Amino acid sequence: ADRPTEATCEQCTRTESTKDDPMLLCDFCDAGWHIKCLDLPLSDVPEGDWICPRCVLDGITSAQMQAKIAHRSVARQLNAAPNLYPDKQMRHRDAAAQQLHGRLLLQNFMDPTTKRLRPYWGRVHFVSESRRPRYFDVHFEDADVYDYTMAEVKPYLQPVGTVLPAGVTLPNDSEFTGQSSSSQ
Repeated sequence: ADRPTEATCEQCTRTESTKDDPMLLCDFCDAGWHIKCLDLPLSDVPEGDWICPRCVLDGITSAQMQAKIAHRSVARQLNAAPNLYPDKQMRHRDAAAQQLHGRLLLQNFMDPTTKRLRPYWGRVHFVSESRRPRYFDVHFEDADVYDYTMAEVKPYLQPVGTVLPAGVTLPNDSEFTGQSSSSQ
């Protein structure tokens, strides 16, 4: 609950956190509170997780708080800096991912008009090793773009050399068709 912060105390609106009156941050909503500004002032920073008075009044449960903490942990891992010194196995995966650049895939999605599943064509665009494991953006014929992992792409990949059926075009596909963007 005690983290370095520039938060403002919800009670006194000061931003200073001192040794005598440290600022607590709610582990659910991130609101700041000085330990002496609480209705029942604390003598010291509590151990473990802490929920502010407002969240207690809102009925936030321990389970909700734990879920939020877990979500933050996953978000921190996803936003972590890429491994700039990959091992041999990771370099091998990166190279395999790069080789999928430009491949076509065919995946079923719900057609918004007919409300039925229909196959949509897409093109795999390798973005960067820094996006590991979500190496790819897949550009679909309806102009949707989704990020994929290697495991998510593989089941829908079409054989090398597959060409788009007549009448199907993919946005921003000039790199692969040899046409300039003005002729599309």
